[in-house]
Amino acid sequence: KTGRPRIISDLEEYLKTNPNSQCTGRALKDGVRSSLTCPIVTDSKPAGVIFFSSFRPHTYDESHIALFSELAEDLTIVIEHGKLQKFFAENCSKDRLLGMIVHDLRSPASVIYGFLNLIAEEDWFKHLDEKTKNIFSVLERNTTSILDLLADLSDTNQLTSGRFSISQQNVILKEFLADFREGARLAAESKRIAFKFMINGHVPSLVKFDPMRIKQVLENLMSNAVKFSNPGTEITFEVTVSPSRLKFSVAEDRKSVV
Repeated sequence: KTGRPRIISDLEEYLKTNPNSQCTGRALKDGVRSSLTCPIVTDSKPAGVIFFSSFRPHTYDESHIALFSELAEDLTIVIEHGKLQKFFAENCSKDRLLGMIVHDLRSPASVIYGFLNLIAEEDWFKHLDEKTKNIFSVLERNTTSILDLLADLSDTNQLTSGRFSISQQNVILKEFLADFREGARLAAESKRIAFKFMINGHVPSLVKFDPMRIKQVLENLMSNAVKFSNPGTEITFEVTVSPSRLKFSVAEDRKSVV
């Protein structure tokens, strides 16, 4: 209860004042007459005790507490080390399992996505009615969403396992922004939201960053803006160019996220 070592100098006398102590009764039957008990504490919580006993009464005093407390601390280190090993082993297994699941799901989704794109290039597809074409379009968009979710899941797994990487490369900024602009415009129009695209400053021909990671961030910002904006409002995407950096901001009316 106190979290401190406890000395019982005479178990026979202790049992007289604590007759309900079954442990003391069993210790006396084994011939134990005095004891020193040290708590083992890990993560500020009791994990057990280390129990020293003697067949003679009055064996232990305050001089023994420091020595035996050190032994209890050594045991605590062993226990914590074992917990850490178990923790890392379990998490490594989970990371590997999650990686396998993502890989197994990505393969069939990529096949479906590939066939949908091939279908769109077939001559017979051009002669389909608009309703049928829209069905294929819905399938293609949802397959893309699945692949994006799997990519996000893979990124999260890499982050937690310490394997997340950033691949910087030269990016043609105008092409990158044009591609993002078209996707953002369609996302806004799907909810009857006006989309405004602005560039402040001279756009350099090449910039260096990880296009996939930056695209993920911008699409997440845009997705949240569309999700939490009402139909009939306007979302503004703004690019500010300075000599040392690019700043992207998404705003719905007067609420801005950078």
